[in-house]
Amino acid sequence: MQDGPIFLLKGILFSRLLVFKQSILFYPVVFAIGSIILFLITSWIDGILYDQININFPYIDSLIFTGDADTSSSILSAIAGGWTTILGVTFSVTLVTLQLSSTKYTSHIVNRFEEDRLNQLTLAWFISIVLYSMLVLKTVRTGGGGNDIESIAFTPIIGVNVAVILAIISLFIFVAFLNNISSYLRPNILVSRILKQIIHSLKNFEKRKEYDGLLFNNEKSRETKKILDIRSKKNGICRSIDSEKIYHTLQNFSKTHKNDIVWMEWHKSLGDWVEKDELIATIYAYDKNGNIKNEKLFDADNGNNHSKYNNKSNHDKSCEQRIVSYIDISKDRDISKDPKYGIELLRSLAVKSMNSSDTDVVNSCITGLFSIFRYVTKSKKLLGMPFTLQTSLDDKTPNDAAAAPTLIVMHPKEEKLGDYILLELSIILDNGSSKSQQVIVTKHFVKEFISSSKSLLESNKVCEFKQLTKWCAN
Repeated sequence: MQDGPIFLLKGILFSRLLVFKQSILFYPVVFAIGSIILFLITSWIDGILYDQININFPYIDSLIFTGDADTSSSILSAIAGGWTTILGVTFSVTLVTLQLSSTKYTSHIVNRFEEDRLNQLTLAWFISIVLYSMLVLKTVRTGGGGNDIESIAFTPIIGVNVAVILAIISLFIFVAFLNNISSYLRPNILVSRILKQIIHSLKNFEKRKEYDGLLFNNEKSRETKKILDIRSKKNGICRSIDSEKIYHTLQNFSKTHKNDIVWMEWHKSLGDWVEKDELIATIYAYDKNGNIKNEKLFDADNGNNHSKYNNKSNHDKSCEQRIVSYIDISKDRDISKDPKYGIELLRSLAVKSMNSSDTDVVNSCITGLFSIFRYVTKSKKLLGMPFTLQTSLDDKTPNDAAAAPTLIVMHPKEEKLGDYILLELSIILDNGSSKSQQVIVTKHFVKEFISSSKSLLESNKVCEFKQLTKWCAN
């Protein structure tokens, strides 16, 4: 077991690196470093082959720059200055457009713009070509008639030609960027992308395996006996929870304390606000018969320890630090890890569109929510119920009874996603601003309800069908 503070420091550094990698600054920094490396390579080649470069390619030699130092300075200045202007104007106008669009639809558009890979690469490319052109421009010498090296004219032929090629490529990247930006102004495309992100986020729950066993003899024992508290180290929103890594950490923790069953009760869920030192989860231990082990129990009522362990051991602290490092607490939510956030965005988009009489967008959101409901009910994505994890390490466990893995059960503080979708649909239907809108939206809602009911019955999802029809009747 690694030392707790060292592991915590590594976890913090890795977390900061991950945040930087996901930020809009990552690709510009990487491309800027690449521009510097490219400049060093081309300037080295120019220094070696200067006065030895002979351009003699029929039909294309006129496309290759072979001019003097003054001409190369003009070309490089035009490239650097022109793309700097394009860069500033384009992104300024784009951000203003996104602000107007987010006011009409949802503020998530701005987040999507920052997270969009093409936007990040476009910004990085523009910055890199400006930086490269300025570096090459610095090496141009027009000559002063002296005998020292600084007075000898020098034209970086390779560097200038590479800068021209990069500028031509930038034109096509600019067109692709404009085409991508136009999609932010089309709400139906926004809805479809949010749906894809929600479906992708549900893959994080694929390894969950429902646990329907009975652990507790009585509710009082569950509330008052525990072995470890997990508390937040900072303020923020619970952005993601790596259940698989927490699962393996609890397995190692339980083997040290020789527990047969470990139950992890969560007090916070994805999207919840967490204060520093606030309780996130509590870990309980049980034997095979469902009785609480008494070697190391903590009384939650008065905060006193009733065993010889009056303070947390180094192993307990290390376990807590590891689990906390696997819980991402940041300033914003992430659809790729939090499907509930995506559902809230669809509801918010539908309500705003209802207020602006854009029933097409409302109908698209309703269709999307019903499609997520069908997907969740068919694929059995387990949210809001106790679960274990099916991992690759479980298959490698020896068959020896003494080496049998501890049963790790997690009880998340989550709402069942199907119930939450129906709640959001209710909010949309209750926000019609006019009778004509209500009629159009209700007709589309009935159509989706019939389609979902038929799909559930064909999949033999009788309980889910009863849930849907009961909700609709109410």
